[in-house]
Amino acid sequence: MTGLIHNADKYGNTNKENLPKKHLKGNSVVQRQTTPFIWSNEPLVYLGVQLAMNINWKHQFTYSTECLKGRLEGLSASYALSRQTHDAIHKAIIPGLAYSISVTQCTAV
Repeated sequence: MTGLIHNADKYGNTNKENLPKKHLKGNSVVQRQTTPFIWSNEPLVYLGVQLAMNINWKHQFTYSTECLKGRLEGLSASYALSRQTHDAIHKAIIPGLAYSISVTQCTAV
């Protein structure tokens, strides 16, 4: 990747954001394994947390909000008893959110 960026004038591409991913995909090898190429503004999902190289946590907040809405909509549409609903919230929904929130930055976006 650095060769493409540093030789951009030579190859006529002066903006690294315009480089196609196919030129960069599979070119980086770490410990004999190819690593995926990710733009700095795209999130990488690692252990259920959306990480971005530009330290932008909006991806994680959006992902957490959508997951919470989906889980709560599914729970409200189910025929679960109140005790089952309580257990589902305390055993599945809250721990899932607590893990990702403990890793991310907690400031207003």
